[in-house]
Amino acid sequence: MKRNPRKLNWTMFYRRLRKKGTQEDQLKKAKKRVVTSSAITRGFQGLSIDQLKAKKEETPERRKAAREADVRQIKEKKKEEAKKKKDQNAGKAAAGKAAAGKMGKAGGAQIKPARTSAPGKQSAR
Repeated sequence: MKRNPRKLNWTMFYRRLRKKGTQEDQLKKAKKRVVTSSAITRGFQGLSIDQLKAKKEETPERRKAAREADVRQIKEKKKEEAKKKKDQNAGKAAAGKAAAGKMGKAGGAQIKPARTSAPGKQSAR
């Protein structure tokens, strides 16, 4: 069966007709432009170009050191707060012990014994 060479992709006639494999085709592909982000050229709200560049150039070691310093600072602050609370609680506990000493050996007011039967019923004595 005879086929039309214009329709067969691999024939030279087809390739010339559709301008395949020419130098112009290769140049068009090479001319693709790379679009740069506008944030890099002018910054955005809250960060100027200089701050963006500084963040980009910052090394991971430096970031890690800064993070560790922040964590250390927070831990010290928490320790101080815990120490203050402990001192306050110790003062309250000492005052409570002094008051308990005055009340007697039981450590509080006399407690009535709990009921053994329901109210309204007489207990078996």
